[in-house]
Amino acid sequence: MTERSKYPINGICRFENVARLIENNNFPENSIGWMCGIEWYFSLRTKEINDITYIYAFLDSRVERSEVFNLRSFFSFESQEKIKNKKSEHCVFLYHDESPRGHYLKVDKLIDEENGWLSDGALSVEYGFCVLSIQDDDEIWKFNFYDSLFDCDRKQNMIRLEDKSWRFDDCLPLCTHKQVLAV
Repeated sequence: MTERSKYPINGICRFENVARLIENNNFPENSIGWMCGIEWYFSLRTKEINDITYIYAFLDSRVERSEVFNLRSFFSFESQEKIKNKKSEHCVFLYHDESPRGHYLKVDKLIDEENGWLSDGALSVEYGFCVLSIQDDDEIWKFNFYDSLFDCDRKQNMIRLEDKSWRFDDCLPLCTHKQVLAV
């Protein structure tokens, strides 16, 4: 099981011809799914610090938000040598115009094919995220009960509880990890 599979929205993005994308600082934004009624995108950016250019992965929603999110995120630059993967996992409060992002990786190390970050000029980046809670304008924190907290659809170690005695159409099944339930 990969670390990204701990998150309900997760995947791998492959950026082809990354050297040209870095040169133009123009990376595609990949739609990765909806959470909290907002469509989220995954992409890369470069940043120069002390005359050294770095690249990092980030999530964005492209909408002006008034809410504050308590969010878990995971990013990993994938190397051909798995031991070198550059991983970052965060639990952050995401304010109005902020975006969660991963660790910085030096561009000159990334571009050098011998370092193993690129495969035929392409860079692969794993991601995963979920929103745990939301603070609206009323400044009250609300748990995010509307979206999955983990990737329960694809896991074998999950228990799904359904109560057939309820006669309401708006009841949802409870999906939880086996370790959460005590028998």
